[in-house]
Amino acid sequence: MGSRVIPSCRVSLDRGPYGPPWPILALLVLLTTACSVTEPVSARRTAESRRLTTPVPGAEDLALDSRAPYLYLSCLDRRNPGERGAVYVLDLLQPDQPVDLTMTLDGPFHPHGIGWWADPGASVGWLFVINHRGPEDEAIEVFRSDRPGQLVHHLTLDDPSLALNSPNDIAPVSSTSFYVTNLFGSSSSTGRLLEQFGLIDRGYVGFCADIYEPGCERVLEDLGMPNGIHAGADTDRLYVSTSGTCELIVCRRGTAGSLEPLDVHHLPGLGDNISEDEAGDLWIGLSQDRWDFGLNLVFGGESGSRIVRVPLDDRGDVRTRAGEPIVRDILVDDGARLSASSSAVRWRDQLFVGTVFDHAVRYRLTRPEDAP
Repeated sequence: MGSRVIPSCRVSLDRGPYGPPWPILALLVLLTTACSVTEPVSARRTAESRRLTTPVPGAEDLALDSRAPYLYLSCLDRRNPGERGAVYVLDLLQPDQPVDLTMTLDGPFHPHGIGWWADPGASVGWLFVINHRGPEDEAIEVFRSDRPGQLVHHLTLDDPSLALNSPNDIAPVSSTSFYVTNLFGSSSSTGRLLEQFGLIDRGYVGFCADIYEPGCERVLEDLGMPNGIHAGADTDRLYVSTSGTCELIVCRRGTAGSLEPLDVHHLPGLGDNISEDEAGDLWIGLSQDRWDFGLNLVFGGESGSRIVRVPLDDRGDVRTRAGEPIVRDILVDDGARLSASSSAVRWRDQLFVGTVFDHAVRYRLTRPEDAP
């Protein structure tokens, strides 16, 4: 590992699974090379890495079954955008045997963000999956799980009233309701270009109250490319990470899905997926450098990764020290060993890391405070 470039946190190359945005890449040359600075790469707090190979790479998002040690992986080969994706499950006691749970799903399947829900003590769980079926054709697939490690397709949500403009990640808060991030608020290519370069912030979070009566309301707007989203397991907090402004936004959930922003914290990279461990702390996958990520997207290669742990207090708010939020680096890599990280899930003393283009990786955590 060597030095890295600090992201400008304003321009994104994440355009979904339908091919590289060549005009944007050309403009990036002018923008990012003028504002780059470097700083040393931090040491990692992990050991014994092992790739979790799945038939389809690109394990962008991960979700842990709350009933038993099973991990769901949302996989899409973004270097071959016409290929069908899959949601795999791994038995964490035998993590070398991934099983495709979505091979019988009809129609195009290009999964992106996923979200898990199960009532405490309930035997039934639910997995919500964003499906980029095609350009301007977005859907949410809902799966029912009657036993750990098993999924049965329940229904497809694709009603226009859902207003799925550019869905990225999803956070169910019951078996029938969920929040969803939309990276862009603009529908036109010009509007999205302005958003990508930070001239306007129109990304938003939508709330769908009932999957059987489709319809989403915008409950948090004017965001700088909202990406990951997570609802606190035991609190009324909701967390949103942004890849445009590199922020972690903490909100209080109210009646009818309303959100009250409480705090905004800076993230040391481009915010992506968020998970919560058994101790009630957040784990966030970040991209290190936007320029390297863009080159990786278009030409292949490597781009930096960063995984952080964010401790929370009993209310679900970010812990602070001397007035500053505590954001602990767990893993930082310039891309040589871990490229384009996007998600992280802790289970016991193990850390599972998802990546945009490659296979997920399993690590053993080496600090006792990281693996309680």
